[in-house]
Amino acid sequence: MSDDNRITLGWRLRVRMAENRIATATELKRRLDAVGYEITSAQLSRIVDDRPAQVKTALLEALINVLGGTLSDLMPIEGTAVATPAPGDALAPEPAAKRIRKPPRSAEPETNPDDAGGPKVHPFPIPKKPIGEKK
Repeated sequence: MSDDNRITLGWRLRVRMAENRIATATELKRRLDAVGYEITSAQLSRIVDDRPAQVKTALLEALINVLGGTLSDLMPIEGTAVATPAPGDALAPEPAAKRIRKPPRSAEPETNPDDAGGPKVHPFPIPKKPIGEKK
């Protein structure tokens, strides 16, 4: 994939803070503490303006709880997604079509369409013993 078609994630924490009338990282830290997420002031100051290289999902959940909105409000997708491979890139094979299997044929023809209880079951015949016969 060429560099002009790369997708990146944006970082709009400062914008979301302004939309929620949170002016400082200290106020954001106080609100994160209130929802049960602990972060140091130094860590929070680093990520307010600059997108972090890695983000814990617990932090994202806490930020969304404090700031409202969705994950895409906080981290919008930037760039365009065009599925054109760069020269020399191998194309991924298409998945095989699903095979639809037919149910097996019944050995006995169905005689009553209202009977939906499964196959007919017949008991083994029990031969009658003549009276007075012993084992």
